[in-house]
Amino acid sequence: MTLKSVLDDIRKYGRAKLKEHGLEVRPARNDDPGLYDDEIVFRTQAGRTLAVKVQVSSYGSGWGAAAINHYVFKEVPVGRLGFKHGTLEGAFEPIFLTNDAKASVDRIMREIEKSGFTLEPVDDLEERIVTDFRLPAIITGLERVEELLTGVSEFRFAKDSDIVNRVSLYCDGEEFIRAELTGEHKVTVTNVLRGEDKTVAGDAWIRDAIRDLALASYSASPGI
Repeated sequence: MTLKSVLDDIRKYGRAKLKEHGLEVRPARNDDPGLYDDEIVFRTQAGRTLAVKVQVSSYGSGWGAAAINHYVFKEVPVGRLGFKHGTLEGAFEPIFLTNDAKASVDRIMREIEKSGFTLEPVDDLEERIVTDFRLPAIITGLERVEELLTGVSEFRFAKDSDIVNRVSLYCDGEEFIRAELTGEHKVTVTNVLRGEDKTVAGDAWIRDAIRDLALASYSASPGI
């Protein structure tokens, strides 16, 4: 009941601040669990999540099992197309909370205000920001294949629920190689012209699958 009790306390003691800042509070799973396997996140009216989160351990009880964590937005350049991989990284050590519910909620609200309401990164094709950890390998792998093409090449991106989940390399108007996010850690790479595909995991395996499937039709593919 720790997650529910912490969530209820935030809604109770933080009601005024949540309303003032237009925030709603939601439970979530921690993407990098460790000790803290649950999270409480704060969302704006536009549905964006703040980078200050409350991490909660299901192994403890009450507020003694919760901590505040600040994250900062970091952009890492990807390949030569101008894309950036947007990630959140912990900025400080977790701020451990006490069993005083009201004092803990007050501290959370102060930390949110102190952070300047920093938001989690989102996929933005206009700004060329992608967030999934598999996409840098996909993009750089397809760029290497593009260097072999003599025809007119083009990259096309597709989204699912605002997340970029598919990247295709076209040549002379025809889709040649497609890489799509599948499962939690995997990527399915397809040579569309030959109807062949591989499902792999890991950066090196992703890049190798893109290369191998492209070279398999080296002489038959348009412009290659």
